[in-house]
Amino acid sequence: VIAVPKELQQQSIVDLAPFPAKVEGTGQKTIYVNLNKLAWAAYDQNGHLIHWGPASGGKPWCQDVKRACKTATGNYKVYRKQGFECTSN
Repeated sequence: VIAVPKELQQQSIVDLAPFPAKVEGTGQKTIYVNLNKLAWAAYDQNGHLIHWGPASGGKPWCQDVKRACKTATGNYKVYRKQGFECTSN
């Protein structure tokens, strides 16, 4: 079963976000990840929500690397962006 909002055509992706449309601006673009909501949110330097989507916090065990691969919580800084095939360790 999928829940679909009424009058979906009048809604924007930001209207459906599990994050606030505006947060206090930091002066920098910011990404928040909420593992309880299994989602991330990207805000511009003024604190306006510009994108959001699903997120995963890893797994207790990853067969490919033969170890736990849960995402550590904390603050991170993006140094460079690459394509979908890029993964970090």
